[in-house]
Amino acid sequence: MTEAGSGGAPQKNPHAAARVYEGEAFIVIPQTSQYKILNATGSRIWELIDGSRSSDEIAGIIADEYEVSPEQALNDVHGFLEDLKMNGMLAQGD
Repeated sequence: MTEAGSGGAPQKNPHAAARVYEGEAFIVIPQTSQYKILNATGSRIWELIDGSRSSDEIAGIIADEYEVSPEQALNDVHGFLEDLKMNGMLAQGD
């Protein structure tokens, strides 16, 4: 189940194909021809999405690695995950 903005553990869309080149991830969903290019921070969040880490845990890691406040990281991560979900990059919840 994907709960992008509620602290749940987000999961990548199983049909997503991703490659990271020079710190930027390129994600494509072949079935829908949707794609997204992520900057370094977005790419790091994508790497951290493993289906077991909650969005709050991901935000904590981002806060530590990027030296931002936990509140800012939480808001940014939740917003980013919601964007990924809306664009079909995350698995849909039950």
